[in-house]
Order: sequence, then C-alpha cells, then structure tokens
Amino acid sequence: MKTEDFIGAWRLAGFKLIDDQGAESEPWLEGSDGMLVYSADGYMSAIIATVDEANGSPKHMAYCGPFEVEDDKVIHHVVMSSEPTLVGRPQTRFTEFDGTILTLSSSPSIYGGPNSKALLSWQRAD
Repeated sequence: MKTEDFIGAWRLAGFKLIDDQGAESEPWLEGSDGMLVYSADGYMSAIIATVDEANGSPKHMAYCGPFEVEDDKVIHHVVMSSEPTLVGRPQTRFTEFDGTILTLSSSPSIYGGPNSKALLSWQRAD
C-alpha cells in the first residue's frame, strides 16, 4: 500500500465487531454516520456519530493526528481524541482495498475484549 492510496475523504459504510467467541455485532446504533479524512501532508481525522434513540442523546467517537503507512497497515498517531485513553497511543489498523471500499481492522477493539476485532468499512467520498 502507498500513502497516496489513502489520501482523500471516506464515508462510513459499515462497522462490525467480532468478540472473543466469534459472535458479530454492531457496536454503534443503526443510522450511525462517519467520515475519515487523510490529507496529503500526513494528517488524518476520523469521526463516527449517532443519536441514541432511546434518550435522544448524541454519541460520538473522534480522533486525529499524523499517520503513516507500513506495508498492509496504517498507523494513526493520536494527538487529540474524544476518548482520552487513546491520546499518545498509536492505533494500528490493518488495511484492505476493494475498489472504492477501504476496510480497516483492529485487534483488540476498544469496544470488545482482549481478543475482539473491529472491522470498519469506508466508501471513498465523491
């Protein structure tokens, strides 16, 4: 993979969590939306947001910082985040491209146990 492959804006197309037992779930409510942006100067930002219909409250996850590409991985160096425990901790994502879809996977996921895996699919924005 090359850095140039990532540059641009991506819209959330799917978010799946696979837990320790192999069961799949969606950690975010239906109707979630998100945007992932990689800039040519080496920075990225990501946000996923939804509204909890039960109580009408917003829920979001966002972070940003520089990024680097290594083989089949992209590493996000988090400098600012809505989840404070991520700041200063590189977030390694395994990457897969399929046409205009970018799939990022991480293991373990912050939404699951130590052997969980998150799969986020992003559609290149027009």
